[in-house]
Amino acid sequence: MAMVYPKLSGEEITRRGKKHYENLRIQIETAENIGKIISCSVESAIVRSLI
Repeated sequence: MAMVYPKLSGEEITRRGKKHYENLRIQIETAENIGKIISCSVESAIVRSLI
């Protein structure tokens, strides 16, 4: 199987991730989510999982 490499640079992924997190922060930083892990697409800002 071929490796899939990101189309974005590491710096761009970081920038987008921080931007999306700031926009989602109010919705996800709740008492019941403390200690959980979130996965968010840096291309679409869609939250994939909250474990």
